[in-house]
Amino acid sequence: MPVVAKINKEVVIDSHSLGVNMSPFPVIFRNCAFSVLLALDIFPLFPAVAAADAASQCKRASQANEKLHYCTQAIAQTSDPRLLERFYLRRGNAYLELKLYADAKKDFSKLIALNPGIAGYFDNRAFASQELGDMQDALADANREVALAPNATFVYRSRGLLFEKMMDYQRSLRDFEQAAAIDPNNIGLVIDRARLKSKLGRVSEAVMDLNGVISREPGNLWAYRERGLAYVLMGDTANAEQDLEFFARTAPNDEEVQSTLAIVRARQRAGTPTSSIDPN
Repeated sequence: MPVVAKINKEVVIDSHSLGVNMSPFPVIFRNCAFSVLLALDIFPLFPAVAAADAASQCKRASQANEKLHYCTQAIAQTSDPRLLERFYLRRGNAYLELKLYADAKKDFSKLIALNPGIAGYFDNRAFASQELGDMQDALADANREVALAPNATFVYRSRGLLFEKMMDYQRSLRDFEQAAAIDPNNIGLVIDRARLKSKLGRVSEAVMDLNGVISREPGNLWAYRERGLAYVLMGDTANAEQDLEFFARTAPNDEEVQSTLAIVRARQRAGTPTSSIDPN
């Protein structure tokens, strides 16, 4: 540590303890120079400067690779649990952006160890587990986040999407209905619920829900998409084609919509019903 003494109310640093050769300068100048540096906080311990810079860059980085680089540095340079929580969260999300799900899952596990009371941390890890195909791990975390935040819509929607991927449509629909009950004005939840009703054969109900969405938001593409697929199940060729074409004009790369449209058009030209098409 530098030796600091008070001389004539000025802060003086022993330059030898700093490893700095100040001998060419007059004593008064050397003392004043270091006084100014200390006053301006330009001469802190250099590791602390590096740590602060890494932390700042971790926070400000916009590209996923930059976040990984700086947040990894920041993690290595601190033991403060509050800071580590922020850095692991940011790096974990960067891993998700890069689809490095195993690394993301590890970071979210470290986050949960630091603070096990945040539902969103379990939600993040559940998503990473789901993408890795670890469905039971994902479900355990989804259940945990529901227990932590039973009045939050996102926990039910996340678990509902997981159940849907597991093809457990009954439990998926129950979660979407619970989410919609908490936030009845959330149109996205109404669309989710309608999609699951279609998958469970409650197609007329699904179309009614989607009609309500479109009356409120005439430009909602996802409502047209799901209603078009529901019309397919009902055998309503004309309306199915109209809705799916409306969606495809804006989202031409949706493979499910394009393949369903091709079948609908072929069946329509042949004059055969479309009710046997499974859009799922």
